Amino acid sequence: MSNHRVAYAYAKSLMELAIERGQLEEVYRDFQHLAELSKSNRDLELAMRNPIVSADKKLKVLKALFEKKRNHRSNHGFL
Repeated sequence: MSNHRVAYAYAKSLMELAIERGQLEEVYRDFQHLAELSKSNRDLELAMRNPIVSADKKLKVLKALFEKKRNHRSNHGFL
């Protein structure tokens, strides 16, 4: 399966879950935040795209970033 098909399936499932939980706006804001972080931090973008960096390490980085954000507002753990 291509990366685009996997990404589409993941995004669709995430959107359906967010709608079901009534958290679509929060998830949208979280993805906006992630896009802003990626644009402003080249090292983060490179690390997330690097196939050598394990998925576990990438997830830990994202969780740490969102934990900092969670201190400022509620986040419902879609990662």
